[in-house]
Amino acid sequence: MSVPGLRAGILMKQVYAENFSSFQRHQQITQP
Repeated sequence: MSVPGLRAGILMKQVYAENFSSFQRHQQITQP
């Protein structure tokens, strides 16, 4: 695998993790 592709994959994984964690917090807040 090329280095730029590997870095892009890591960046996408970080962004996905941040979005997922923020989504979980939002779900917990909106639950009654």
